Amino acid sequence: MKGLSNKEIASRLFISTDTVKKHTYNVYRKLGVTLGDGDIAGESFYNPELPGVIAELEQKGLVRESEG
Repeated sequence: MKGLSNKEIASRLFISTDTVKKHTYNVYRKLGVTLGDGDIAGESFYNPELPGVIAELEQKGLVRESEG
């Protein structure tokens, strides 16, 4: 879901924006990513990085695509 906002992801997956935010937070936490005030730039800033993160999680068996 490269380049999509949380709202767009939520719409495509038929889930709430809060659910997308919760899962994004959990992914970052599991990867040991910590963001300070100086790191917060808005979700669109990080979207280009997400495909790589998702690929890494898939390789490690930590995520799978939902079947609906």
